Amino acid sequence: MRAALLFVTLIGFVTAGPLVSEQKVNLEQIDTAVGERNGPIETAILDLLESLRQLMVDGTDTIPPLDPLVVGRIHLDDETLPLPGAFITLNDMIVRGISTFRVDDIRLSMASLIPLRQRLDFNVVIPAIDVETSSYALFLRIFGGDIYGKGDMKLTISNARVKGHVTVGLRRDNGVFATITACRISFTLDSFEPVITGMFNDEASSEFVSRFLSNLIPGMLEYFEDDITNILSSGMLIIGNLILANLDLGNLLPSVAP
Repeated sequence: MRAALLFVTLIGFVTAGPLVSEQKVNLEQIDTAVGERNGPIETAILDLLESLRQLMVDGTDTIPPLDPLVVGRIHLDDETLPLPGAFITLNDMIVRGISTFRVDDIRLSMASLIPLRQRLDFNVVIPAIDVETSSYALFLRIFGGDIYGKGDMKLTISNARVKGHVTVGLRRDNGVFATITACRISFTLDSFEPVITGMFNDEASSEFVSRFLSNLIPGMLEYFEDDITNILSSGMLIIGNLILANLDLGNLLPSVAP
């Protein structure tokens, strides 16, 4: 998320840099300049996303590879889950396919001149995400019934789509800083295909649970689409601005710094 936020705000700064440094501006000249810049800037955005894709595969000296993403262990218990005695444990989880994202649409535009704000609309698709674990264990007590299992789990998510827009405002205060003023982010997917063993210690029950979840999850995402969008958007707004609060973009882009 941090890389995406930096990317959006830096692009906004590159576009806006010459405008915020002038006391007198000509509106017709600004509109023409922004129109001329949109093509090359959007191309630069795509180039940067390709660099991000390579970073996810290769990693750096400080950032490990993110595709595949390897998580040794995830454990949630009743201190996190709102159910007494509940727990979920995933061991050796591996997530593959995140770097295969495809950009179906990306557009940069000026949201407002005074105050100066840039808007980035995007539509990104990940064709397939594969998740597997070496083992899992869970226990949940819901409505007086016990849900339990211990085995292994695989999951394929097809055409996960992240779509929306982010609007960024820029200010100068002993540096150049950005604030996310608005965002709208939605998440959808075409299919959710789990293969789970060990549910209720029974093979037939495991197959039933796998099929049940494959139908339930896409339906829930569609039914609660507005609620999920509001949660994602609010989270992006809060967490994004916490990250950007003390980040001087001038230090990252010395060529356009004041």
